[in-house]
Amino acid sequence: MENNITKTLITLRESRNMSQAQLANLMGLNKNVMGRIERGLRSLRADEIVRLAKIFDVSTDFI
Repeated sequence: MENNITKTLITLRESRNMSQAQLANLMGLNKNVMGRIERGLRSLRADEIVRLAKIFDVSTDFI
């Protein structure tokens, strides 16, 4: 069940030619957890949104 956050996350990741495993590693998460996040099966926590914003150099509002 995709939502706007998952679409944005996938778009950001793919625009940087990054795999789910690479992003999961940067986030300190298991790649399976990253897959669940991208499929909308697990919500992002506030601290994870902040980490994503830093990784992709965007605002938390953008995510």
